[in-house]
Amino acid sequence: MLSRVRSILVKGPAHLVNLAAYYVGQFARQVSGVWRPAVVDEAAFLAALAPMQERHAVAEHFRVRDRPRFFFQAGACDDLIKRIEPAARRETIAAAETICRREFHFRGEPPVIFSNAVDWFRQPGTNLDWTWELNRQAYFVTLGRAYAYTRDRRFLETFRVLLLDWLAHNPPGVNAPNWRHVLEVAYRANVWIWAYAHFQADLDEEALIGVVRGLWLMGRYLAANLEYTSPNNHLLLEAKALAMIGLLFPEFRAAGRWRRLGERVLWAEVRRQVRADGGHVEQAGLYHQIITSELLEYLTLLALNEQPAPEEVRQRFARMLEFEHGLRKPNGEMPLYGDSALGDSYVRFNALAGGAVLLKRPDLACAPIDEATLWLTAGKVAPLAAAPQASRAFPDSGYFVMRAGAAYLLFDCGPFGYPLAPGHGHADALSFELDFGGRTLLVDPGVYSYHLGARWRNYFRGTAAHNTIRVDGQDQSLLDGTMRVVRPARTTLHAWVSTDAYDLVDGAHDGYTRLARPVVHRRQILFVKPDYWIVFDQLLGQGRHEIELFFHFPPEVVVTPHANGQLVSRSGEIGLWIAPLYRYRSAPPRWSIICGQEAPVQGWVSRYSGQKCAAPVARYTLSADLPLCLVTLLWPGAGDEVAPFEIETLEVHDDAGQALAEPAVSALRLITADRTDLIVLDRRKTPGPKYFSGQMSAGRFFWARGAQGDWRIRVWDGTSEGVDP
Repeated sequence: MLSRVRSILVKGPAHLVNLAAYYVGQFARQVSGVWRPAVVDEAAFLAALAPMQERHAVAEHFRVRDRPRFFFQAGACDDLIKRIEPAARRETIAAAETICRREFHFRGEPPVIFSNAVDWFRQPGTNLDWTWELNRQAYFVTLGRAYAYTRDRRFLETFRVLLLDWLAHNPPGVNAPNWRHVLEVAYRANVWIWAYAHFQADLDEEALIGVVRGLWLMGRYLAANLEYTSPNNHLLLEAKALAMIGLLFPEFRAAGRWRRLGERVLWAEVRRQVRADGGHVEQAGLYHQIITSELLEYLTLLALNEQPAPEEVRQRFARMLEFEHGLRKPNGEMPLYGDSALGDSYVRFNALAGGAVLLKRPDLACAPIDEATLWLTAGKVAPLAAAPQASRAFPDSGYFVMRAGAAYLLFDCGPFGYPLAPGHGHADALSFELDFGGRTLLVDPGVYSYHLGARWRNYFRGTAAHNTIRVDGQDQSLLDGTMRVVRPARTTLHAWVSTDAYDLVDGAHDGYTRLARPVVHRRQILFVKPDYWIVFDQLLGQGRHEIELFFHFPPEVVVTPHANGQLVSRSGEIGLWIAPLYRYRSAPPRWSIICGQEAPVQGWVSRYSGQKCAAPVARYTLSADLPLCLVTLLWPGAGDEVAPFEIETLEVHDDAGQALAEPAVSALRLITADRTDLIVLDRRKTPGPKYFSGQMSAGRFFWARGAQGDWRIRVWDGTSEGVDP
């Protein structure tokens, strides 16, 4: 209880005011009974239309109207359908067939088949996500598309039966299970809008009145219950759904007010929640995609109806797409940083593909364009730009992408999450994902589930689930419950330099300064393009500490140990050598491979919500006195049995002939069959002259490639870009 109070107080007075207003409003609604079914019956709905009409006339109006414009007009989309791949159509029809059999597949749970009526409150085990998915009803759109492809009335009838049954068993109310969570109502509103557009011309009077009345109920509910106390994706998405209803159903007397309220909150939250570099403040790739997907839908809808959107919002949306484009891996996936999965029902469209059409930005286009986005763009596709991806920095969000050819690494030097609502952040400062040849070789763990137990929830958001360092068995950030954090680690970017020959990123965090003997973790990653990365982990502090360094692999990877702590992982024909090169004053690091361990939890990856797979993780452990520097070479390529390199430390001296050593200076020689690389990294506050292997440098970073007497040399002095000396 004390931790809950503490986590509320640290958000400041504005949050306390919002929270008080929320609870007062909830109490008032329960007392007044505003959401009792008696006041929202069909007569009340008809009275809420302008002008009020009798039932049959209302149904006929909504059956034939074609304004405001939607993304397509039912019965007039043959050309659009031709642009959708036959395989995608067959997949949708097959999915619709399962819904006709009342068979539901959600969130990693075994299929649930209802032999009679659907139980709208069914919850397998403790998986509340499953219940939400059932009542989000994304399958209504699946039925609508299948009906458009086939004109098979079984899909129409299944929609009709499920719709009316849901309305009968789920009258709105403050404590009604399927109205209690405002974000779920917003999602359902989006789905019902699309279902109405697919089926409007062919529904009977009862079902047509039912779907439009349901949207009116959702509009009323959202207008009264926007979650100002959750000023994150919840508030933004709820406001967007409210604005959609207001724009598309002007027949509702309150439509204008709903649209104005929805847009006012939506535009304000876009300005608040999108950083200058385009990243979403919650530090979770999945939620970034959800926001861009929903903004794409609403901005496209405004354009269709020749309605303006604020230019600043359009610009922020464009930057969000540039951010997403810059972070996407070579295989097209978004990395799983923060609370993320490779898919979610709320990521309804491919924002890059659709945004390239809306903004006329072929540089953002991606292939292939998916079925849902083709329906959104009326079959329009932006031509693909041929420009190759380059390394990118997104310093406001704290993400740095190193890439060249088939090689990709994403480094995280950002905040824990959004201070006002940090629940989707992970204790992953200075972690990274690594890809090569279109395969993920080192992975972020994903989210798994919010509702399948605190032990699992906090493993997936804890430090030990990420490719970073844990000190004394502690998380970097002090996690509180399953969605809160009391003492988040703060990151500092010391440097980012990107050249045609190499990238270098340098960051630190203070998460372990809360320990009795404080420790600062500083990590520098060097990418020598396009061949390899070297990770330098500097641990600054006093006394002896337990250090753990983690490398997490995807489930399909096979890891083989080699001499001197070296490991090679293989994913098909692609391999990754991990070669530690540690100078230690006590026992050398111990290493182990852990996979699918439950006590304590370790060695798991979750690619999709509700699903977890056992996956190998390499853990290096060391009990050592600080300060200390750990150096690790990451060499991607073919999964050779013999390392294709030799790596060794160099002796370095200053002008006076005094030896310079780690952690002040790191100096390495890396030898392959056809070249030698020299690498020197000077961490002293003021770098000075250094002599090593017949070379001299006074810069902060020195890199040379070649043979003795014939070197290609690059130097970085700490202030300018990398240059030739």
